[in-house]
Amino acid sequence: MERIVRCLMKRAKILIVDDRVENLIAMEKVLAAMDAELLRAGSGNEALALTLDHDFALALLDVQMPGMDGYETAELLRQNRRTAHLPVIFVSAVFSGEYYQVRGIESGAVDFLEKPIVPQILRGKVAVFLDLYRQRRQLEEANAELVQNRDVLHSLVEQSSDGFVILDPDGSILFANHMARAFFGDCATAGELFTRILVAGGRSEVELEPGGEEKIVLEVSVSPTVWRGKRAYVTMWRDITERKKLENSLRAAAAAWRRTFDAISDLVSVHDRQCRFVRVNKALADFLGVPVRELVGRHCYEEMHGLQSPVPECPHLASIREGVPVSLEVEDHKRGKVLQITTSPYFDGEGDVAGCVHIARDVTAGKEQERQLQRYSEQLEELVAERTAELQAAQEQILRQEKLAAIGRLAASVRHDLRNPLGVIGNSVYFLKLILPKDNEKVARHLRIMEEQVRHCDTIIGDLLDFSKDMGINLEMTDLEAFCRRVLGGLNLPAGIRLDWQVEAALPQLPLDEHLMRRVLLNLVNNAVQAMPAGGRLQVSLGRDQDHLVLRFSDSGPGIPADILPDVFTPLFSTKPGGIGLGLSIVKDIVERHQGSVRCESGEGKGASFVLRLPLGEAAAGAETTPLPGGPETAG
Repeated sequence: MERIVRCLMKRAKILIVDDRVENLIAMEKVLAAMDAELLRAGSGNEALALTLDHDFALALLDVQMPGMDGYETAELLRQNRRTAHLPVIFVSAVFSGEYYQVRGIESGAVDFLEKPIVPQILRGKVAVFLDLYRQRRQLEEANAELVQNRDVLHSLVEQSSDGFVILDPDGSILFANHMARAFFGDCATAGELFTRILVAGGRSEVELEPGGEEKIVLEVSVSPTVWRGKRAYVTMWRDITERKKLENSLRAAAAAWRRTFDAISDLVSVHDRQCRFVRVNKALADFLGVPVRELVGRHCYEEMHGLQSPVPECPHLASIREGVPVSLEVEDHKRGKVLQITTSPYFDGEGDVAGCVHIARDVTAGKEQERQLQRYSEQLEELVAERTAELQAAQEQILRQEKLAAIGRLAASVRHDLRNPLGVIGNSVYFLKLILPKDNEKVARHLRIMEEQVRHCDTIIGDLLDFSKDMGINLEMTDLEAFCRRVLGGLNLPAGIRLDWQVEAALPQLPLDEHLMRRVLLNLVNNAVQAMPAGGRLQVSLGRDQDHLVLRFSDSGPGIPADILPDVFTPLFSTKPGGIGLGLSIVKDIVERHQGSVRCESGEGKGASFVLRLPLGEAAAGAETTPLPGGPETAG
């Protein structure tokens, strides 16, 4: 079949022969819509050469050509075995009439068309020959496939380990494969044997003792067939001696199984489709406290569960329904046991489920051990989690102490080495402003820049000094909305920065250190402003989430890359040219001193949001009065 499909998929080829290129082109246009490959030849010799390499379905020959004309070409095609049956249609504009048509037919053509050609007629005739070509190719492929299948079947029969014999109605041997010939010799014995089996019904097991050797058992079948057009019988036999030995061994094993059935410590039983005990081992009878002979015929759900119908999750019914083994863990509350029950279906001679074999194992002790092991595992996981958290906290504390120590050393050095020179520079700038002319705008602008940079350096020094010394926290009940509006309302935001508010109504007061929280607000606002140098929107949102107030600062800047987002609150971490990385770490410390939390939500191109959660009432009463780094500073 695959060969035939390949044949149908392969496009047929049409040979067009004409010594005029324009005629070839015209013919190709007429036949362009045909499902065929068009090959052109400009002479008879060229056409003959093409037939050596291609298998054509049809040839369209021009009659009048220089050198070898169409008649000669057609006659040579007929003389070649490869192209003897190639259909040829003559096409002529010069030669017309009955004489030339008859001559064309005599030279081997199947049709004669006179120009001008009617395209519909040409396509119709070509379509007929294409269909004939495809049908012929299909028949050839089908015949080749039949021959191949016949050869394969014959090879399989000859090489088979089973014996095959074909008999005529009189019992004479018409065919015997090598196995039959080797076994029966002259095959006369086989003919008599198979005829006897045919009379007996067509299938039988026969015992033979060839040449006084060990007895063998043959399974023989005989069925009617047709051999070379005549009625016959095909006979197949198979040596089943080893199988019969195996069956005998299985019967012996079954007897041994019956003897050991009652010795199995698991609770084993055989049930029919109606959940009735067919066979029960001694262990199950002892478990139920009922003699074996009394259990047979009773319903398992009555004896096991004390019910009048099966339980909904009954594994026996699931195996009956699905025809596959089912395993289920069942708690026997009546006896205080946990049983692992497996039901496996067994089948009758028709392949239908006849019942199930049940194996129940008491896993009560194992389940208790599992529960105890689970408790130990959970306790160990909790202990590991606690120790891990303690270790992480200790590591963070050590890292923080190291950084604070470094800041302290830096602050001590800065106090002596930088602040005094900065004071001198500041005084000098002040003096220059007094003595220099006021009308020189360039000089005045540079003096202002110097003053701003001196103040910026002084702020950094102040942050370092404050971060290295102890500061306390002083909590007072505060209206957070009023406080935020008061602090942010006093700021002079750069042009292009729009401040929007979104506040829930009737928010309660909360304990707050206004002095420290003012630094938090200033740092977050400065951080947002630096993120939007070309202007943008800063939205401040305030709302309640159960026992916390949530304060959110959201800017419309470029956002923070995901790879550095975890480090934004780390002391001394900065991505800005002039930052020292204390601003957001100060924010985090102050919020945590209020028993609150702060997190950053951002993504590149999505802006950044800093979310503060501050506890209400007693939730903040446990706030520690501990050293706190200070100084308003923009985020690193």
